[in-house]
Amino acid sequence: MSQNPLLINHKLPFDAVAFDKITEEDFIPALKQTVEKAEAELENYAEKTEVSFKSVIEDLDALSEDLDHVASVFYGLYSAHATDKLRSYGSEFSKTLTNFSNKITLDERIFKR
Repeated sequence: MSQNPLLINHKLPFDAVAFDKITEEDFIPALKQTVEKAEAELENYAEKTEVSFKSVIEDLDALSEDLDHVASVFYGLYSAHATDKLRSYGSEFSKTLTNFSNKITLDERIFKR
């Protein structure tokens, strides 16, 4: 099984996205994989007690970088070239990203920091 092209750094100039390597079928598996990773990192983040700019702001921002990348590519392509298949993925992306965002904003441990 080959690796999902959405999750590979293709080392293109200016961190460009390799749209020629991405298929519509890559999006949902990439979304699921990156949200699972981000949720695991969020749990580790929530357990920390250190309070500094890096530990609170930078670490929180960094834990969803891969998820943010997948969402950014999806919504960029969706807005420029929405096919029926991409449209059908829109609600799953929206629901998944909203649920992840809620896990951050509604977690008392994170809010206290």
